[in-house]
Amino acid sequence: MTNRDRIIDLAYKAQDTPIAAQLTDYQALLTLVALVAGPGGHVQEAISLITDNRAEARTVARAEFDSLDKAARENLEKAVAWEVIGCMSVAADMLIRTHALLDDGDGEGITVEAVATLGAALCISGLVGPARDILHTPRDDGEEA
Repeated sequence: MTNRDRIIDLAYKAQDTPIAAQLTDYQALLTLVALVAGPGGHVQEAISLITDNRAEARTVARAEFDSLDKAARENLEKAVAWEVIGCMSVAADMLIRTHALLDDGDGEGITVEAVATLGAALCISGLVGPARDILHTPRDDGEEA
């Protein structure tokens, strides 16, 4: 199995973990609350509300979700699912590369729980974008990092 195949396999398996389910719920909550917070969504305001008053955030999110038509709901679900799988893919990629750099074999010991945990940390911290950029920045020889 190539590293790319292993990354895809780990990322998709990580989707079935309780951590990924919680991350999906959090991302949906964050998105819905951000939509209510203002035009274009104010993520920092949404995070503050979720952190300070989760019950109120859930009420706001439920009202926003209920106001969406079927197409908008489906788009929201797809967007959240893609965000979570993206986080899991970046996490799997980082862990496989770390194993290779440490000369720790082919990464067969990497668990889906480790991928899910790192994916959630990257996603919630907002660092998944910068991590993705680093992983896909061309090196001097033209290859990706």
